[in-house]
Amino acid sequence: MGIPSLREAMLGAFLSEIRPRLDRLTRALGAGDGELVRSEAHGLRVLSGTIGAKACAEAFGELEHRGERRALEGAVVALRSAYVEVIRAEEQVSILREERMAA
Repeated sequence: MGIPSLREAMLGAFLSEIRPRLDRLTRALGAGDGELVRSEAHGLRVLSGTIGAKACAEAFGELEHRGERRALEGAVVALRSAYVEVIRAEEQVSILREERMAA
């Protein structure tokens, strides 16, 4: 992410969008709605991948494939992994933003 203003916009979008979208994914999984799980997980995978949060994107990719196949049994474990990766990504984004502000 070479252009500082673009980088900041992407990181800001990640931080503002990740939790509401993760909440929607959680509700979709709870409702057993495979298509909505697929759709929400896809958006989260792309959002994560855009900022280079590879482990986060992979976790959402797993949920996207489960939703696509309507194979939601055991998806709660994948969702827990996604939450862990979101926390890690949020921490890294916060560090990057703090470093930029200190520079």
